[in-house]
Order: sequence, then C-alpha cells, then structure tokens
Amino acid sequence: MGNQQTESLLVRFMRRVHITDIEGSCWLWSGKPESNGYGRFHAGQGEQWRAHKLSYMLFKGEVPRGNVIRHSCSTPMCVNPDHLSIGTQAQNVQDMVLHGTIARGERCGGSKLTKQLVREIRERHAAGESGNSIAKTVPVSASAVMRVVKRKSWQHID
Repeated sequence: MGNQQTESLLVRFMRRVHITDIEGSCWLWSGKPESNGYGRFHAGQGEQWRAHKLSYMLFKGEVPRGNVIRHSCSTPMCVNPDHLSIGTQAQNVQDMVLHGTIARGERCGGSKLTKQLVREIRERHAAGESGNSIAKTVPVSASAVMRVVKRKSWQHID
C-alpha cells in the first residue's frame, strides 16, 4: 500500500472505529458485523478486508502468508492494534478454547444435540440403558451416543 493510499485508507478506516478514553480498552468496529461476529471493511473497487486484519496491516505491517491475526482480548469486533498479533491457525484455535469463544455444542450450526439431551443420554446410560436403545429416541446414531457417554464429544458438559 502506497503512503497516499494508506493515509486515505487509514482515515476512512478510523471513521468506523470507536475508541474510548479508557487506556488499553478495545477499539470497537462500528460497522455491521458479519454472521461470524467480525467486522468487514470495504476498501473500494471490490476489495474487502476483515477489519481486525486491516487494522493490523495499517498499524503494524504485512501479515505473512499462512498466518492469521489473533485477538488477545477475544472480542471479534476489536481492531485495537495492541490487542492483535500474528499467529498460526492452531494458536488461534487454542486462544478460542482458552477464552471460551470457540463454537462448541449447541453453538455449532449443525448440532443435533442440546445440553439437556447430552445430560439425559448420560443419565440413561448410567442407569443401565444401552446405547442402541438410547439412539432410537434421540437424533443421533448409537456410535454418537457412545461418544457422548465416553465424553469423547460434548466433554464440556457435566
């Protein structure tokens, strides 16, 4: 990005950023979030950027190919460059697990089970009912029932 283009882009970008007087707080993207919760910036000529990635690039520099931008604050709409760092996708997933922002259980779009059903499956199996019998009354297979029972899936539910 050339200096003149960057300055123009930076000015346009910053018009969409809400910065509070609290030092170290998130800079929130004021544009409409995408369905995944992240901001999107339309740079013109069909060019679009995730707001946090563009913020990193404007304030810190290029993002090496194959890397992603991580949020230390776990706020998808945050574009504060002090809250952003480069990392791998694996590190980003670890961050999401650590911050509790990864989609698990019912928050996964294709989930067929709920917390209540998971607890019911475990209770019924603990009371002696077979996985095959339970599977006939829930929307998943007997093998999926057993993964729930053995806590290979839905580990986060007591």
